[in-house]
Amino acid sequence: LPSTDLLCVLGAGGSGTVRGTGRSLSFSTRSFLADVSSTNERAGYGYVQFVAHTPTWEGGVAAPLPGIFNVGPALAAIATLELLGAREREVQEGLLMSGVQGHGELLFPPEQHVCAVVEQSRDPRDRRLIVGAAREEFEGFTVEVVTDAEAVDEAVARGYARKSDTLLVLLGQPGEAYADAFQAAVRRHFRWSGPPCG
Repeated sequence: LPSTDLLCVLGAGGSGTVRGTGRSLSFSTRSFLADVSSTNERAGYGYVQFVAHTPTWEGGVAAPLPGIFNVGPALAAIATLELLGAREREVQEGLLMSGVQGHGELLFPPEQHVCAVVEQSRDPRDRRLIVGAAREEFEGFTVEVVTDAEAVDEAVARGYARKSDTLLVLLGQPGEAYADAFQAAVRRHFRWSGPPCG
């Protein structure tokens, strides 16, 4: 893709504009009048999925971002890539591999009996959104919120002691410290809940 200056403005409601290359595109999760929009939004188990509608293509998109509220930022990325001339397949593959370290970052150990999502934002709204998404989207999981990196080890141990799957919502800064604490705790407490397949 060409190197160019772009300006992307994303509002709290998932709408905004991208300007650059002498053009601009609007995007919205709520309006079909926008240049880039979405339909059939759904979220589950740490992914958002929807049908994207752009001036040049229409198709299914998935991104490893927990919370339906992440459709807006995904549309911002799609509008930006549309403005730069990216093709549908490039956009779909790129979003499938997307993620922002420390912001809704999903951590899955090998057996996935105890998983985590890391959110390092201090904004109470961001924290409420990620905790709400965890509770709504991870059906059948016990959700536990951890706000101290030193408490991650005990939370992972409790998770492996449970019969049900566990999702830890790790809230704090820096997110990397929480992710490192989670990985270290998994190495310390990991055990198969059933025999490995294969």
